This record gives sequence, structure tokens and C-alpha cells, in this order.
Amino acid sequence: MRTARTPRVIVAATFVFATGCSSDRSLLPTIETPGKGGAAYTSIAEIPTNVAITPSPVPNLNLGATVVLSGRVTSSTGQTLARIITWTSSNSAVASVNSQGVVSALVPGSSVIRGTVTNWATGTPVTGLATVTVQSATATPVKSISVVLGSTNMTIATTSQATAIVKDSLGQVLVNRPVTWMSLSPTVATVNAATGVVTAVAAGASTITATNGLVTGSANVTVSPAAVASVKSITVGLSTTSIAAAASAQASATLKDSLGRVLTGRTVTWSSASASVATINAATGFVTGVAAGTSTITATSGSVTGSASITVTAAAPPSPLTNAILAILPQVYLNTTAPAAPAAGGTTISVAAGGN
Repeated sequence: MRTARTPRVIVAATFVFATGCSSDRSLLPTIETPGKGGAAYTSIAEIPTNVAITPSPVPNLNLGATVVLSGRVTSSTGQTLARIITWTSSNSAVASVNSQGVVSALVPGSSVIRGTVTNWATGTPVTGLATVTVQSATATPVKSISVVLGSTNMTIATTSQATAIVKDSLGQVLVNRPVTWMSLSPTVATVNAATGVVTAVAAGASTITATNGLVTGSANVTVSPAAVASVKSITVGLSTTSIAAAASAQASATLKDSLGRVLTGRTVTWSSASASVATINAATGFVTGVAAGTSTITATSGSVTGSASITVTAAAPPSPLTNAILAILPQVYLNTTAPAAPAAGGTTISVAAGGN
């Protein structure tokens, strides 16, 4: 004999949604309720009833440290639900938390972090709790130090900043922990003991260490010879740009690289475009006027040249008096003491010492 079953009727439950709840109707819960005379039977799905926060418990945080919290929202049947959790801190001055659940330790103390969703059926919040304790950094011993160099390959005379990352046994970063810096090969690279600024001294390799108490971390640095900068430009200067024939001037050359930095210790070769007007010493840059005209003085280093023009004027003609003196000098004998016998056909002029 068959026993009659009481049919079950599926009805949609009506809910009042709290402000900010999702309006996605596909997520509405379904309630099963029996027909007349049936035994009470209710099954509710997709209604959040619990928020479990991890990690649990939250490890103590040092000043400046962070930890990421996550929450698992479940229904009364244990089904995991995809819900957006709202994060808040009971004491944001001690530990703040952002919308992603990232907690930041600010000052020593404790705070309760809440992860909250809304129970759609009742409109009440469902909250998970996690207590965060922030401890003074000095209370936590240093477990490890990692050294990070601004550059592990340096050239002579350059500098680089070294940074020490200090952590505790849980891998949390410890702030405000002083370290002492040292270079194991100071002839290759030195380091400022307080600031960690590394200076490359000579080609080779060195190890830079950072020490706090009994804990030390290190990193290696390699120093290479400085690259020889290429000459980009040459500027020629002249002590004077106009000289008379037989007069002289000094040429100078300023060499620069592509960054405009002055280069020293470079060999320069000098030349004159018109040697009949002005000559120049190829090594020293000493210019001598030859004859009236203009010449270009050029300085060369490698394949780079620079130049400047010099004008040579004719020598000034001698004065009439100078011409007269020059004319008779071959026939004049100057004597500042006593007269001497004149040469045949010549004239003797005697000048007394101190006289006119």
C-alpha cells in the first residue's frame, strides 16, 4: 500500500535589504516549506552567518609592520559565499586597516579588527573579529639583516647608497634599528659607517656589511676602472687675436665631453692653416707672426678639432731718426772712455761717460 506524501511548495521569501546590500536577485535565498499537515522543515542557502578571519591568531606586529587579513564568509550550511567584507579598526591610532584588509602597525597598543558582511534575511551585521597587538620595536630581537646596494657594479670615483633591511624571527621588518656599516676591502670601496654611502676607490671587489648587535648582513660590490670619456668639442683661445709680424701669441685649448665636462690630460696637436702668415709650435701652441694676413689656428685631439683666427699686421716702419742712425752705424765707433784713432776716411764721435 502506498503512503501519500505531502507535497512541498517552494515559496520565495521576502527580505528587507539593509542599505549597501547587493540588489542582485540571483543571490536571493530560497526557503523550502512543507504543505498542509507536513512536519516543519526549513533549509536556507546563501545567507551569510559567519565570517572567519585569517591568520588566526594575528601575530604581534612591530612598529611599521603590516599584515594582510582575509575573511571567509559562510552560510549556516558551511557553504562559502562570495561577499565583500567591510574592514574596520576599533583603534585606528594603534592599527589602521584599509579596504583590502591590510593592517598597519602605528603605535604600541592593541586594536580589534572587524570584518563585516550583512545577513540578508535579518538585515543584521555578521562580523568576524581579530585582535592585533602592536609592540615596541626595541622589544623584538633582530633575526636577520639584508643589505641592498644602489649599484653592485661601480666605477672608480662613483658613489652608491647601501640600505639595510632588518627583520625579526617572523620575517617582519623592524624599523628604527641602527646598523654599523663596514667594507671588508676599503682599498677597493669605502663605506660611511653611519650613512651607508659606498665610494668606489680602485678596481676590484669588496663586501659591504651592516651590523646590529650580533647580527650581520652583507652584499658584494665590484669596482671597475672609470671609462675614458670621449672628446666631444675643442674650444681654442688666443692670448691676442692680432699680432704684428715677428710678434707672438699663445694659443690654448679647452676640451669637453658630451656632457660639457672639461677634460684634462689629453694630447693636443697644433697647426696653422697659413704658415706664411703665422707659424705655431705643434706641441706648445706658441704662435709667431710672419707676414701680414690672416691664418686659422687649429687644435686637434683624435678626430675632434677646434679653431680660431689670428690676424698678422705688417711691422711698423722705423722712424727717420732710426733710419739715420742705422745708416751711419757702420761708420761710427762708439767709445765711452778715450778717443781712438779714426779709421781712414771715417769719423770718430767720442761720448764721455755720463755725458750727452
